[in-house]
Amino acid sequence: MRFSRSISLLFSSSFSNSEEICQDFDLADECQANAALEFMNCGSACDDSICEEKCLVDYRHELDSCPCGRDCPTGCQNCFHPICKDKNYFFVIGNYGEFRKENFIISTSGELVENREIAVPGNKKGYLHQVGHALLNDELFVFGGYYDSYKAAVLEGCAFRELHQRLIYDYSIGNNVQELGGEVFICFNSQYSDASKICQVFDGSSFRVHRSETSFTHQSGCLANYQGNLLAIGSYYSGDRSKVELLSKEIWKEQEQHPKQMALFGCLTIGDEKVITIGGFNVITNKPYDDIFAFENSSWRSAGKLLTPQFYSTVYAFGGELFSVLGGKSPYNIERLEMDSGNGNVTENTVIYSDFRLDAPIVFYVDLDFCAN
Repeated sequence: MRFSRSISLLFSSSFSNSEEICQDFDLADECQANAALEFMNCGSACDDSICEEKCLVDYRHELDSCPCGRDCPTGCQNCFHPICKDKNYFFVIGNYGEFRKENFIISTSGELVENREIAVPGNKKGYLHQVGHALLNDELFVFGGYYDSYKAAVLEGCAFRELHQRLIYDYSIGNNVQELGGEVFICFNSQYSDASKICQVFDGSSFRVHRSETSFTHQSGCLANYQGNLLAIGSYYSGDRSKVELLSKEIWKEQEQHPKQMALFGCLTIGDEKVITIGGFNVITNKPYDDIFAFENSSWRSAGKLLTPQFYSTVYAFGGELFSVLGGKSPYNIERLEMDSGNGNVTENTVIYSDFRLDAPIVFYVDLDFCAN
């Protein structure tokens, strides 16, 4: 039967590259089964090849969006598929200077919040203040930070272990760390001018300098994955604050400018066709933004507003919802943003938790028993 063969081929192509990094195959199986049923029902109602082709297109899109699919290769981590609402806890880690330390698990509803202990080497104060972070091969790595801007560490169990490898250039402040293609890019946020337009690349065991250089500085901007390529947005420096560049075929190419001139904002990739920016800091007025923008089809558009202006937050996604996590402006909220499945605009905002200031905290999803003892 043609439909059955299509199901097998499409499932294989969408999921074959995810086996080594995806941790949510139970939900992937459920999602794939639901997609197959919808595909069969769609096809049984068709009278011509045009209708059948549309069923195939819809089915491929659904498979790609499933956990472990092409758009969500690591599973429910930053996945926008509604089935990922079953993975409804995430963990927040961070320091504010040497004075404030936070390690807590929170449900996506905000009904559960519990402190859990995460140790750092030597119990150093401020160890995680203004670090960059990324998941690589299902391990959480942190890079740089205010008090040691050359360090790298990995979370093992409930404790960070510092690596003997050190960053080539310093890094702190901003959201310019992005996993892409099995490597982590740590970009732009050096205090030295000769490193403000380049990226360091970490493969899990060593660092190297990427050979391509941007045309503009993107220090204290944000880095995202757009269509499988790095997208660098914004900057702290005059003249570059609205600049956007895409790394394509090893060359940085200028894109349509961001509607705002800003720095210190959160951004997130949805699938691989859309990038969202949330909040940000107006360096001229010294005030934060509440704007949400979407970059898709190589163009920017407005996609909604935060309840309160915020900068320096971390943006996270679970099954059809975005989360803007804390940041540098009071009230320091975790805000849940529900988005329309059609146009992708924010339709509802809810504050699920308020806490003290944490600049770009580390955020990742966990099971309920993570570090419970």
